[in-house]
Amino acid sequence: MKRKPFRILLVDDNPDDRELILREFRKEAIELDIQHVINREEWQSALETGIMDIVVSDYHLRWSDGLTILNELKAKYPACPIIMFTASGNEEVAVEAMKIGLDDYIIKKPSHLARLRGALVSAINQIEEQRHMKDLEGRFLSVLGHLTVGVFRCNLQGDYLETNQAMSRLLGTVKNDLGEDEPFPFLKAIENSQCVWKDCVELLKNLTGAHAKDVHMTNASGEMFWGHLNLILTTAATGQQVIDGLLEDVSDRKKMESVAIEQAIASTKLSCLTPRENDVCLGVVDGKQNKMIAADLNLSEKTIEKHRSKLMKKLEVRSVAELVKLVMTASISIRPYGQTESNSV
Repeated sequence: MKRKPFRILLVDDNPDDRELILREFRKEAIELDIQHVINREEWQSALETGIMDIVVSDYHLRWSDGLTILNELKAKYPACPIIMFTASGNEEVAVEAMKIGLDDYIIKKPSHLARLRGALVSAINQIEEQRHMKDLEGRFLSVLGHLTVGVFRCNLQGDYLETNQAMSRLLGTVKNDLGEDEPFPFLKAIENSQCVWKDCVELLKNLTGAHAKDVHMTNASGEMFWGHLNLILTTAATGQQVIDGLLEDVSDRKKMESVAIEQAIASTKLSCLTPRENDVCLGVVDGKQNKMIAADLNLSEKTIEKHRSKLMKKLEVRSVAELVKLVMTASISIRPYGQTESNSV
């Protein structure tokens, strides 16, 4: 993509000096769009439109002065770089201008012309960095807005300082003191929150990394779910200690973990059956009576009753319904009903 030319506002009412500046800037082979400002009306129009990336101003103007230009620019566009190129300033002016926010102060001397080009390149680099950061910020905010993971910053008491849209989707919303919608307070959502949060904060104060924890939560609508909190203690620009966190709904994962545990327990129980007890178990689960199972396995009905009684005790089930549920929960591959070993009794 072709880069747009940098828009330079040249505030100088001396045509010879303006031509000198243009000649120096052209040596950098940078595509520039230069607009000339030679009176108060043109300067006010430029301030209103804001169509400039860099301002280069003389100090002594017939209709104003460099410090006034600097103050007016920074009041409206504080991030816009400004270079003062003048023959009539002094050290006192330079110091005052730098305190206000001047980016560079250059005396109009032939020996200082190279500095003028360097100041231009420095200002352009500053603009490109600002554009890059703005682009990153825009993309970051866009990603945050579409995440299914809640992102938040809070104080050590758990009060929100910043949140993304996903927090509202996860927890629902409530009205704040200004009558605006904000995410339901996650401390209210956490079961036994005071103890949980106190433990988290104490751990974070003693950790150099993040602390993760699964917590049982209830959203603003009263719906229960499992949330995974990932927290880190950091220091904000104000010097205040804050907690940055992520919140994810892990209810499906928790459900799968619970099912896996139940499957493992059921499979372990069924693995304790002998081959013959396994056959009888499958016959019972298949809905067959003892007499039919005995005929299928070529055993006496009394033997089937004995195997059935033993397997029910081993599996700790009290009814056929519980036995069926156990087998279905295990979801394991067991030898098909009726395929017996010749020596099994």
